[in-house]
Amino acid sequence: MQQSSDTTFRLYDWGRTDESGKKRPLHIDQAIETVNTHKYRSLKINPVVLDYDTYIHSYAIACEYFSIEKISFSKPNSIVLPPKKSFRMISIIGEQVEFIYGQKTMTISKGCSVLIPSVLRDVKVNGTEKTEFLMSTVPDIKNEIIRPLFNFGIDIASIKGLGANDIDRFF
Repeated sequence: MQQSSDTTFRLYDWGRTDESGKKRPLHIDQAIETVNTHKYRSLKINPVVLDYDTYIHSYAIACEYFSIEKISFSKPNSIVLPPKKSFRMISIIGEQVEFIYGQKTMTISKGCSVLIPSVLRDVKVNGTEKTEFLMSTVPDIKNEIIRPLFNFGIDIASIKGLGANDIDRFF
């Protein structure tokens, strides 16, 4: 994630070089000096993990502005993605995935991403035990994150720990 600023500190540069072929300098110490960790209770977010036997659905982070979920198959499987009020950005981090929607099929390979518009409600995913992907969206926090997790038996503290600190106003 990036925020607008007049100053940029390079923390990682993917091996890029300048015009003379030298690696560009990193600014790790300067970046660390600018971080204010005292403002927040904890910088670590513990994911909420739902185990459905044939796949694992992990909520990495969630607030009313965005969420990141990870789906990992534990055996060859076929699931229907949960419908979302907003788009879904899917990034494949494991083996290729086959998406089926209506009468159409699309195969997406590792390292690729696809944008699924919100109007596509019933998107089926086929994959192997090596299928793994990230799903990012702008969630309806109450109906797409809080309520399903709470109904699954996840406690409020764990749901709040995903980043939705102002969760009380959604109950």
